[in-house]
Order: sequence, then C-alpha cells, then structure tokens
Amino acid sequence: MIHLIVTTINSDFNKDIYKSITKEKKTWKKNLNKVKAFTSGNLPRKQYFKTLSDDIIKTLKEHNGNNYEMVKWWANYYEKGHHTIKHNHTGEDISSILIVKGSKYNPLTFYDKSGEKIKIVEKDGLLLIFEGHVEHSVDVCKDSRVTLAMDFRLYSDKNI
Repeated sequence: MIHLIVTTINSDFNKDIYKSITKEKKTWKKNLNKVKAFTSGNLPRKQYFKTLSDDIIKTLKEHNGNNYEMVKWWANYYEKGHHTIKHNHTGEDISSILIVKGSKYNPLTFYDKSGEKIKIVEKDGLLLIFEGHVEHSVDVCKDSRVTLAMDFRLYSDKNI
C-alpha cells in the first residue's frame, strides 16, 4: 500500500508556473539522472518553488505533526518520446510531484511494495505527496507534460 496525499493547487498559480517554464525550457538540458526529458537541473531559484514548498510543509504538518524542509527541487518538461526510468528518492523522507501540465495518456505510475502498478490520472495542478522510498516512473510520453519535483527531509537543527 502506498500512502499518497493528493491535492490540487490554485489554477492561476499553476498557469503562472507553466508560463514561466515554457519560457525557460529553451535553456535546459536533457537527462538529469533517471529523467529522460528537459530539466531545469537541481535547485533553480524560482519563487514558485518556495511558495509551493511552504504549502507542502503546512500540509505535511497537518497530516503527521512533523516539520519538514525542502532539500532538492527541479522542473521537468516532457515532449513526445521522453520518459523517466523507474526510481525512488531514497534518502529523502518525502517527495512530491506537481503536474503543471498533465498528459491525457496518464504516463505517471507508482509501484507498491509488491510491484503492483498504480496509474495516476493526470490533470493540471494535481499535487502528489508521497514517501521518498516509493518507486515511480513515467512511461514514454505521447504528448507534452510539465512537472515540478520537490524532496523534503524532517527538519532538524542539525540540517542547518
């Protein structure tokens, strides 16, 4: 069983993120680790990551009472033929994916401990929050899609 927190973000905020990414993607490189798509690279300095991080940290506090801090973040722009190899974010306590622009083909897949596939029905503004050890992948895309990915660790004074 996978514990997923599923929510959505404000549609105007999501549209602003999409506009920003479509302008920037021309400078991005392809293939960051397991992501075989255009990516911003780690830790881009964009206010929308901070805003979204604050919202996710608040949501996590409400769900489990713990404080978290964002430790890694990046954006991905998938075109036809792009994909992400099955992977997890072991070493991070929590991961998240914001579907900025979803695909009608729903290529995002999570895998439970038995290996069973859980397909996600994508829609613009969908935010998924999950434990970092959970494996996930993106099938070869048949159309474009845009995502933000963010990783979190339990907050500790030792992390400073």
